Amino acid sequence: RGLTLHPEPVSLAELITNQCKQFQEMAVRNTILLTCHAADLPTIWADPRRVEQVLGNLLHNACKYTPAGGCVTMTAHVDHTTSVPSVWVDVTDSGPGIPTSEDERIFEFFYRNPNLRRIHQGMGIGLALSRQLAEAHGGSLTVVHGSGPGATFRLRLPLRKD
Repeated sequence: RGLTLHPEPVSLAELITNQCKQFQEMAVRNTILLTCHAADLPTIWADPRRVEQVLGNLLHNACKYTPAGGCVTMTAHVDHTTSVPSVWVDVTDSGPGIPTSEDERIFEFFYRNPNLRRIHQGMGIGLALSRQLAEAHGGSLTVVHGSGPGATFRLRLPLRKD
């Protein structure tokens, strides 16, 4: 797909911590509580610039769509039970959520929810590009529905290089 990766050993915990620090000001400005939990993560084989791009896009969207007084959380954990041991990174917000009918459409280039495009600026590129970057790393990016409002985006990255 034309995406060039420059993989190297990467501290995912460090990338998560750095991205959270970068978005702390936006969160404070929007009166949103932003918390990140990324302790005890192993080194992964990835392109740090591209992974930061995905994490930053997910945090930006979460902070953008979460109303004042809401919260955004980024958590990460290792899963050795899958066929490819992976790190899962969840970005959860308390925004309006995503209708299940749009689960795949939101990952299409230039798609924007008609109800939100009047309120929030954007091009509809970030999630599509983020999914392509996750897949280029041998991972995935999906939306997960919980029991309450808001949305959770789940990034999976393999622990080892193929």
